[in-house]
Amino acid sequence: MLEEEGKKSDAIETRFRYLYQWHPEQGLSLEAFLAAVQTTVTSSETKYGRHDAVAVGLRTIEASDTAEEVSGYYSQEKSRVASLFILTGVPWRDGYRLERGDIISFKPKWYSATKKGRVIETTLREDGHIDLRVVEVS
Repeated sequence: MLEEEGKKSDAIETRFRYLYQWHPEQGLSLEAFLAAVQTTVTSSETKYGRHDAVAVGLRTIEASDTAEEVSGYYSQEKSRVASLFILTGVPWRDGYRLERGDIISFKPKWYSATKKGRVIETTLREDGHIDLRVVEVS
């Protein structure tokens, strides 16, 4: 059995604020970060409207160029519209080697083309079959 779950359009965040240059002596609050970088995914904002995300602290980053690079990647991934597929009852011989992070190909009946996805969870059932949670990758 194969199910597909998609993101709701109001759950797609388009504006992000990342804090960096953390000073541990000031604690874990947002005020402990001395610098910030803001990103906007304009393609998603045009399509879904403005949705601000909660600020994220990048405690291990000190340099502004690194903060910009990391924030750009995180922003793209958080606003990416990808489906989550749940594959249930996968025969053991087809799924026993799969681990989190593996890329697999599969073809849902309702699509004309094969999809690729990254395995994010595997569960071995009592009947010997495997359930997979797979997020679509491009």
